Amino acid sequence: MVAGVLSLWLLTRILEAEAFAGYAVAMSVAVILGYTAGYGSERVMLLKIGGLPPEANLLRGRRLAQQIIALVFVTASATAALAILVLSLWPNLSGETEVLPWLIALSPIVPATAIVLALVTWYQSNHEVGIPQTTGGMTDGSRCLGFAATFVFGLGAAAVAPAAVIAALLPAAVLAWRARGRTESEPGSFSLRDMRDGLQFFAIRLAQTGFHHLDIMVLAAFAPDPSLVAQYVVASRFAAIVEAGQQVFVPAYTPRARRHSAEGKAETVAREYGVARTLGILASGTAVLIFILIGRPLLDFFGEFGAAYDAFLILCAAYLLQVGFGLHSAHLSMVGELRLSTLSRLGSLVALAIFLLVLVPRLGQTGAALSLVLAHLVLGLSGIWILKARAGITALTPTNALVLAIGVSGLLMAALAAAPPWVAVAGMLVLLGTTAAQNTSLLTNVTGELLSLLRRS
Repeated sequence: MVAGVLSLWLLTRILEAEAFAGYAVAMSVAVILGYTAGYGSERVMLLKIGGLPPEANLLRGRRLAQQIIALVFVTASATAALAILVLSLWPNLSGETEVLPWLIALSPIVPATAIVLALVTWYQSNHEVGIPQTTGGMTDGSRCLGFAATFVFGLGAAAVAPAAVIAALLPAAVLAWRARGRTESEPGSFSLRDMRDGLQFFAIRLAQTGFHHLDIMVLAAFAPDPSLVAQYVVASRFAAIVEAGQQVFVPAYTPRARRHSAEGKAETVAREYGVARTLGILASGTAVLIFILIGRPLLDFFGEFGAAYDAFLILCAAYLLQVGFGLHSAHLSMVGELRLSTLSRLGSLVALAIFLLVLVPRLGQTGAALSLVLAHLVLGLSGIWILKARAGITALTPTNALVLAIGVSGLLMAALAAAPPWVAVAGMLVLLGTTAAQNTSLLTNVTGELLSLLRRS
């Protein structure tokens, strides 16, 4: 996260607003294509290797991994070439933002991202999760260092794309190097029939990446000035930090939810769902409160981007909604309700696309941000309905729903109705105060555990 923020600042120093907008849109296209290029074929490794007992310092399924890596390299390269061709034939798809030169320069990121995803899945299938989990940090950190060198040595815009491409390739090189001399070909090989097992994961991955990048791409198509896209990109990247309040709990929550569900401990599952939601709300709500108070000068620190402050507040409301509904998508995926979870996510992505096409031409940045709020509302309501129907978990009590609505409404009123900032602050204080008051014993226990860990350290 720190490297991402520093990279953003460095880019705004190296590139003019128009060039920065083109880079951001091209990077969004590359990320979406890279994460979906394998069409979920990586899941085959989880199915064929993951069920075997782990053996220390051994990576099974070398042949299977090689076949899948070759497949995703071919499909990702073809997808990147197709995207370049489409934008070459219809340059008006990116509106006034010049994206094509950046997309050509950044196109190697598409196969690099797809290969890294396949390698990470291979390691995880062999029950190695530590090093694979650092690949995002490797990419962000090395990209930040590349941009820093570009800035310090005055290399200019021409060095930005090579730095980003090298950063995308680095995790693949590290993971491949670590696999030397400790691989085994078994079990099995890959066939095209195996791909159907991964299509649901492809749909989920498409929805996840779409929720973070589709609004930027559609705004670029309709914005009369690329600087508006640049403003929105900076606001969007900071608002996404709010989501971290929830995502930090996913690695701990999902395996526990799977185990308790398998043991038939419905009350324990429901309690842990509530714990993850509560801690996520407190963390995310605190971040939003800080952003309300310092958001405009924070955006202006990166350039003349404070004009996107209203859109920034709306985006914070969207991510706060996501956190407020809890980990319903992750829970449904972990307990075997993958089909319904997939339908919920895909339906919400379609809704997001419709909202964007309707609202962005009329409202610009505000329309893009509002579209994300409405799409998260669709995703959250459908998700908690499925959660209740299939798992018997009530994600939101009436009080939870009311205080979440108050917090989100305060942000929307400050952004859309020109209400003073204290309205948004008051809404967040109601949300945080009520949540904390309802969970005093939980917070006492968590605080005690943290203090114990610090003393032990």
